Amino acid sequence: MKRYFGSARVQLIVLFVGGILLLGLIPMKRHIDPTAATFGLEVRNDTSRVVILKQCGNDCRSFHKRVRLAPGTSAAENASDESDVTQWFLVTDASDHPLGCIGLRFDRKLEGLVIPVSHMGGCRQELFP
Repeated sequence: MKRYFGSARVQLIVLFVGGILLLGLIPMKRHIDPTAATFGLEVRNDTSRVVILKQCGNDCRSFHKRVRLAPGTSAAENASDESDVTQWFLVTDASDHPLGCIGLRFDRKLEGLVIPVSHMGGCRQELFP
């Protein structure tokens, strides 16, 4: 009777398959479900004028979404909890003149987060190539 687990080839295959199974148990930084690493928040217009909140694409010359916010109103947004991802928003007035930018970067999920528009800062140069 032959011993199948005694040959070097079979041992190598068993180690390879075992390694693949073990790697499947190790948590990865990136998630398969794109919503698993996000959480909801609000951006609130706490200013006295209408603003346009524009979610930047790869830069702030193209946009995924635009939301008009009257004074005192809010927009629901999603943010990533992966610290290497910054989501940028360009804030403009109703005439489309830039007022500033809001950058969202978090390393954990936060419940009930409200970002006031008045906390916008300057826009980074690399957002406008």
